[in-house]
Amino acid sequence: MSSVAKRYAFAFVDTAREDGVLDSVLTDVESLGSLISASPELAAFLSNPLVSDAERLSTLEALFQGKVQELTWNLLVLLVHRERLAELPSVLELANARIRELQGILPVSVVSAEPLLKRQQDELKSKLSTRTGKTIELTCSEDGSLLGGFRLQLGDLVEDYSLSTKLETFKQNVLNA
Repeated sequence: MSSVAKRYAFAFVDTAREDGVLDSVLTDVESLGSLISASPELAAFLSNPLVSDAERLSTLEALFQGKVQELTWNLLVLLVHRERLAELPSVLELANARIRELQGILPVSVVSAEPLLKRQQDELKSKLSTRTGKTIELTCSEDGSLLGGFRLQLGDLVEDYSLSTKLETFKQNVLNA
């Protein structure tokens, strides 16, 4: 992520918090991010340097004006005028992460050898919530190469409790002994 996107995202979120519209801005950020991800045409339009500012504003007005929070609309207009609309996907991603952080939500990704049962997911969320003091938003996936156990990613931190890693560590200890 560029430092430009980070500056815009943090200023956007800080203003939303000051204005008391953080929840509705989060809804806008998630909706716009999903729309851009689902539409390669829109993503290409946003980053195309050959499209004039007038065309961009006209298209954005038709798509979003009156349908998003006023602050979100002002961000879109500002990015067009500053010729930074190509940064919008990064700004949205960073804003989403920042809002969730402010709301005490920690996204956690768990990769396990087998699918986790609902009970296991709930127990893991509860333990992580107690440990971190945050509300856990859990995303689960499977990877059979782990052999057993699981791997957690909490923000930038990765905790590996997989059998494959333990076996590899044991192998390295035996070879280096």
